[in-house]
Amino acid sequence: MKQTTIILVMLGSLVIGSLNAQADNGNPFGFETNKHPLEYEFCKKIDLNAVETHSEFDHYSYECSSAPRIHPEVGKYYLTFVEDVGLCFIAAESFRGDFSNKGEEIVEKFKLQIAKKYGLPAREKDRESTSGYRYDWDQEAGFKGLGNVRAIWLKSRYQGNYYVEVAFHLVSLDACRKKVTDMKYSAF
Repeated sequence: MKQTTIILVMLGSLVIGSLNAQADNGNPFGFETNKHPLEYEFCKKIDLNAVETHSEFDHYSYECSSAPRIHPEVGKYYLTFVEDVGLCFIAAESFRGDFSNKGEEIVEKFKLQIAKKYGLPAREKDRESTSGYRYDWDQEAGFKGLGNVRAIWLKSRYQGNYYVEVAFHLVSLDACRKKVTDMKYSAF
């Protein structure tokens, strides 16, 4: 009986430890790498007619009004998901309609929050003309990544309103690019 109890306690510890490791796989906002964005009730496919600029991932882009782990200052989340590969890219946008909370303070707050989990930015860029600030966490500048995150950039911009954007490039990004390119060629 005592041995059975010990074995059950050990198995329980292994399971709980395994769940904790999975819970912090490095993915921001709690989005799962193999879960299709449309499985989340708060995500929808991006309307391509409403997109101002176009990229290779337009047909694989989703907008989410919430996240599994929300950030109170983020208004929208953007995901790129390619079938047979998974989640490739996670971005979030914070919007401020005025300058009452100086934009630099918002960027600095986000930078410190990201640094708490991922470390300080590998590269800090000064003010980019009038558009705002930018910080990078990338391998070229020494960022080792964490879990599924390969690189991060944080930037601010002012276009009538003040926006702070943070983007997480996942380790699957190259595989997503390859799959999208292969699909383009096979379409002919």
